[in-house]
Amino acid sequence: MIFTTIDQAYNKAGLSKVLVKVIDFLKENKEKFKDQKPGVYEIDGDNIFYQVIETNTEEIEKRQAESHKLYLDIQFVVNGEEKIGITPLKSSYKIKEYIEERDLIFYEEVQDEGYLIAKENCVSIFFPEDIHKPQIAVKEPAFEKKIVVKVKADII
Repeated sequence: MIFTTIDQAYNKAGLSKVLVKVIDFLKENKEKFKDQKPGVYEIDGDNIFYQVIETNTEEIEKRQAESHKLYLDIQFVVNGEEKIGITPLKSSYKIKEYIEERDLIFYEEVQDEGYLIAKENCVSIFFPEDIHKPQIAVKEPAFEKKIVVKVKADII
């Protein structure tokens, strides 16, 4: 898991060229994203694409821990803020549901979650071994707009 902002010197942090390219893309398009409609948009076929999501954050009890097998999740907050739970993947965690067409795994329960607060311009990079629980309300449920870039793990 990597946490940064588009305002930091992420290009000097030893990230792969693909990750730098994605963060550059987020930085270059941050104003465009404010008006972009929710949906899925292509960057490089099924290797790299992104989703524009408009949603409301929720109480922690309503959120589910998730991970992905094939893709990294690169989450970028355009508007609002969210709390994100994070914990390493363990073989002991029981899978509640696997939605193959969305490369999305939900877990029944996880332990030892740490939390971070992602605000506008924050970038959270989750690898397949990172379980995360996004869209948790910071204080109370509120509107959030975010970009989730999906990057095939085997091109990193």
